Amino acid sequence: MGYLPLLDSVCNSGLRDRHWILISKNFESPLCPEPDTSLSELVGAGVMQYISRIEEVSVTATKEFALEETSYSEFLSGIYVSDVVCAVSLTMNKMMFLTSMHVSKTLL
Repeated sequence: MGYLPLLDSVCNSGLRDRHWILISKNFESPLCPEPDTSLSELVGAGVMQYISRIEEVSVTATKEFALEETSYSEFLSGIYVSDVVCAVSLTMNKMMFLTSMHVSKTLL
């Protein structure tokens, strides 16, 4: 059996701690690889017998990651289009108000 499916699944940038918790339910001790964890360490821990579950969790993580990225992009574009413009407008109005107050006080 090849190890490419395992590498593809565990090197998924979408995997979060919650996904490793789901994967770890198959093991006696928590499985949370570090960046320097080797393939031989994973195989030695017996992960190959749970490869289908690991792949399933990895696919879910990929979908969740895509949703997070899309939502974040939409959030940023919404802020840029509306909130930043409003904030600048409010700031400009406040500056104009403070300036007119200063002028009014100096005229008195």
